Amino acid sequence: MVYKCSVFGCKGNYASGQKVSIFKFPKDPKLSKIWETRVMRENFKPTTSSRICELHFRKEDVLRETEYFDENTDHTSFSS
Repeated sequence: MVYKCSVFGCKGNYASGQKVSIFKFPKDPKLSKIWETRVMRENFKPTTSSRICELHFRKEDVLRETEYFDENTDHTSFSS
């Protein structure tokens, strides 16, 4: 399933929009409430399917990590 951004007017991951990384709403109630207001949709309440895309965060707020498994050594490596 391809999730789409919940922010009003955003086309993140829509057929006509940019393909982007998306994030679930936080479990912390205070932080989730902040995200809800940033969606800019009247009476919006996030569901388990609601997401916000990377376009609504500062670059330094998104931590990217890559995981690599080497089958020869059975070792997993991470990089950011």
